[in-house]
Amino acid sequence: ELDDFQPRAWFVENVEVYTGRDLPWGTFTAQSFDPRRTAFVSQTDIGSNRSFTLGSVTDIQYSLHELTVKTKSTAEGYLVISEVFYPLRWKAKIDGKEVKYFETNGVIRGLIVPPGNHEVKFIYDRSSFRKGITISTVAFLLCIGIIAFGWVKSPAL
Repeated sequence: ELDDFQPRAWFVENVEVYTGRDLPWGTFTAQSFDPRRTAFVSQTDIGSNRSFTLGSVTDIQYSLHELTVKTKSTAEGYLVISEVFYPLRWKAKIDGKEVKYFETNGVIRGLIVPPGNHEVKFIYDRSSFRKGITISTVAFLLCIGIIAFGWVKSPAL
């Protein structure tokens, strides 16, 4: 049994920033690095090193297109979600209000959660997929119409 596993979502007390796109792998892979206490975020996302209050995750629920995390904290906290960072499709909301989330530790998600009890949701946005299906269907029907119109109009040989 694995006793020292990371949960799916947790709060960290330190956020260290790095510049550019290069995660500080030397620090990140050092024996002294503790991902339960520290997260790395790009400087362009969060500004400068910050300390946060450790909150608690009270419930996690998963479905195919949604991840819901209920949190509790006495002050502003930084919540890390062990899910791949993919901002093009996943949208983050805290209590129904859309918020920005950040690439954390080079590959996963993190966001700042205000003090109190909150419901953090990550929702998969399929709207562009639906638009693509609609455009493809219209284009297909238009092509069929052009072919049918050309076939009806063409003179018999």
